[in-house]
Amino acid sequence: MKVIQSINNTDGYRSVASCSGHGKYHPTIFIGDRAGKFYEWYSGRIITPIKRRYLCFYERDEEGLYFNAEVEAFYKNVVK
Repeated sequence: MKVIQSINNTDGYRSVASCSGHGKYHPTIFIGDRAGKFYEWYSGRIITPIKRRYLCFYERDEEGLYFNAEVEAFYKNVVK
């Protein structure tokens, strides 16, 4: 929560979504800036939201848990 509060107190940025990872996936915090770009806080990746009726950052797995495929692919390739 302190990280999210810190982000929201930074001029020009807002947290738009977050998830703990539920012990299965990496935790994520998605940030939007004034230019309309989105970033994932922990990985530093620029993220393209999944376009549905609204901006969506997560997919649901077979167990019903939410994750972001871009972030998981990043960690799979970088953290070994």
